[in-house]
Amino acid sequence: MYLGSMVFGNDMRFVSPNDPILLSVAQGVPIEAIQSDSIQKIIDHMLEVSQGERKEKRMVGLAAPQVGIPLRIICVDTHITQERMDFSPPLDVFINPHISWYSEEMELFREGCFSTGHFAGIVPRSKEIRANAYDRKGNRLELSLEGYTARIFQHEVDHLNGLRFPDRITNPSHLHWVDPEKVEEHRAHYDNWPHTRTKEEWLSYIAK
Repeated sequence: MYLGSMVFGNDMRFVSPNDPILLSVAQGVPIEAIQSDSIQKIIDHMLEVSQGERKEKRMVGLAAPQVGIPLRIICVDTHITQERMDFSPPLDVFINPHISWYSEEMELFREGCFSTGHFAGIVPRSKEIRANAYDRKGNRLELSLEGYTARIFQHEVDHLNGLRFPDRITNPSHLHWVDPEKVEEHRAHYDNWPHTRTKEEWLSYIAK
């Protein structure tokens, strides 16, 4: 989710915000391939990247397309809450995640993403979801998620479908420009943030 050109091999980095992979639908991982060396290596790298960012207290989820891999693999913090920001546990891995049910009850809350540049926003998401996926050992998982974890899961699944959070914003005052040194300020005052931008301005920014 940090900006940078993608290099395949042992030096996989975050793709730039205008990389076409972020607009594409990722491919499913064949079940028989989950425990293969190649898939396990991708998972290990995603966890390594996430751990590096979590030391800076700024990553709660990661999708494979963000590091240039067009596969349906996501990592999600299933322990963190809006009130308890504990970045010490590693992210959980979900392969071929599928959300089977969304609650009608929605919540508005702030989101940011390394794949959108210096933008954050207030995004509507279902408060609860039900989903299924596979873990890295090939075990099928049935999940019931709510609150902040459900939000993170939805955000990362969107990445697998070529969507980013500004695509979910309908209120023009809910897309925000946030300078790096003002991230903490935005977290505290996102609901009254003065530095708004249009989607057209966001698209123009990431196209550079």
